[in-house]
Amino acid sequence: MFSRKLKSFFKKLNKKIIPGGEKQYKAEAEEIRKISAEKLNLEESTKILLGTKALLAISENHGKERMLKYIISRSNNKLNKFEAEEVLEFITLKLIKTYENRKKT
Repeated sequence: MFSRKLKSFFKKLNKKIIPGGEKQYKAEAEEIRKISAEKLNLEESTKILLGTKALLAISENHGKERMLKYIISRSNNKLNKFEAEEVLEFITLKLIKTYENRKKT
């Protein structure tokens, strides 16, 4: 079971990377499903989205190759490297947009 500090950490992280909450992550996961040519179901797309955003937000060493391996692995090898690159680009752009919007407010 998660400690209170860990729960608090993840709650703050979620607000940071997905400020629009459930509506936002469901819409973004649906886009990933489409990018994957529907090789991924919504649950798989959601796991890849949330995990990749979290890694990008907290990791100091998140090189492109490492992130691609993570995405391919989380897809149970349903995605090839090219498809994983498209997913990573989509997630990265969404995260950048989130940070830019936060700076404006």
